[in-house]
Amino acid sequence: MRTARKIVNVDNCPSNVTELGNVDYVTDATDLFFAPDETLDFVCSSHVLEHIANPLRAIGEWKRVVRDRGIIYAGVPDKRYTFDHVRDRTPLSHLVDDFNGDVDQTDKTHVDELLDKVRNKPRSQIHHHVWIVDDVAEVFEHMGLPVIYGPVLHHGTTHIIGQKSKR
Repeated sequence: MRTARKIVNVDNCPSNVTELGNVDYVTDATDLFFAPDETLDFVCSSHVLEHIANPLRAIGEWKRVVRDRGIIYAGVPDKRYTFDHVRDRTPLSHLVDDFNGDVDQTDKTHVDELLDKVRNKPRSQIHHHVWIVDDVAEVFEHMGLPVIYGPVLHHGTTHIIGQKSKR
């Protein structure tokens, strides 16, 4: 069994650097500036994609930094088990439009919908997009990441592992 020689922890919240003490870089998941092309063995994200205004850009960035046959794991909440259960699923076509429109984290497209349907959640916890299990698999397939594990729903979270195809 191989073990990681180094783990790089990334967070988008500067206050977590001091609070958590284990954050190596503060950046958005769509900009892993610290990692040259094809230098990482894997990217692991848990409850991140739903907070990204442009998740296809994030997955594209993750593909950029992982080596051929590198692994990308995502844990994504299934909307049916969260406060998002009243919201409509985000179709792949919407994600493609966001990607083509170069949408960034300042996008507020879903704020009104969230506030209308889920009034008691703070803005900092907005889920830009919401999915069920099959939607997450569709996103990985669209991004050219063959699924090698999952998608599996466990305790309200979709777990999926894709592998970057060897060129």
